[in-house]
Amino acid sequence: MSNWMHVLAQHYDQMRRRYPEDSLLILFDIDGTIIDMRHLVRHVLLRYDAIHGTRYFAPLDVDDIKVHENHVEDLLEQLAVPEGRRADIMRFWLEKRWSRDSLLEAHRPFKGVMDVIRWFQMQPGVEVGLNTGRPESLRADTLRSLNELGHEFRVVFRDDLLRMNQRGWENNVPGSKADAIRQFQNDGYRVFAMVDNEPANLAAVAELDGCQDVLPLHAHTPSSRVTVVNSRPARPAAPISSSRNLRPKTAYRPASNLCGTESMTAATCGSSLRLTLNGASSTSGRTQTPPSSSCTTTPL
Repeated sequence: MSNWMHVLAQHYDQMRRRYPEDSLLILFDIDGTIIDMRHLVRHVLLRYDAIHGTRYFAPLDVDDIKVHENHVEDLLEQLAVPEGRRADIMRFWLEKRWSRDSLLEAHRPFKGVMDVIRWFQMQPGVEVGLNTGRPESLRADTLRSLNELGHEFRVVFRDDLLRMNQRGWENNVPGSKADAIRQFQNDGYRVFAMVDNEPANLAAVAELDGCQDVLPLHAHTPSSRVTVVNSRPARPAAPISSSRNLRPKTAYRPASNLCGTESMTAATCGSSLRLTLNGASSTSGRTQTPPSSSCTTTPL
């Protein structure tokens, strides 16, 4: 068992020293990686109760939600919701889960993830991108909600660093994630890590030629069902099409002080890392400086 921050910090240092003139890019998935989707599930279900005058979900706590957001029907069964109501509740969930109200009111980040994003955004020649399965129709609302969340952490998400699923809702998301990697490479970025809660997405990226420098990180969230990503064969690196002009932020320094985010741990799984994101962040306890420099082994 290794502290995943230590492994990521070492990998970042290696990439920075190996490619000192390149613009480095770390990619994050959104739902289930940055955003704790349990809050969205609870928000929509409580909204159902409020509109329909029911109390099926009044006692529901975020920690009670153990299912993926695509399997809310399993939660309804666990809560013993009357069968005659389940189809109506599922229709309501599918209609409201990506509404503007839900995006703005029910999004909560996992504790610690904004600190990691902030740290990378402070580094010279490093950018943080988003690689999501959400469709293009949600671009404006996605950026608005994420930047509202990021404001207190001094994190900014840029439109030009957001790649969305051109295929539409839940249509070949792994292929969309792989396409995004190629797009970023063609734009002149050297992608050095990708964080995602779906192993299939990481596996699709791992199969791309020239991506052996991309460290795959599996965000093992409370609702994740699978935790292992198959090892990938070693393949030659593809040349980056062009080097972007670096915009120095601070002088380069080793990444040892990236480690120590207590709420995020990981285990190595083949060629990937498994991140465990425990709970959503509160409005207190945010850091104004990079995370602590202590790196310790944390058992899962």
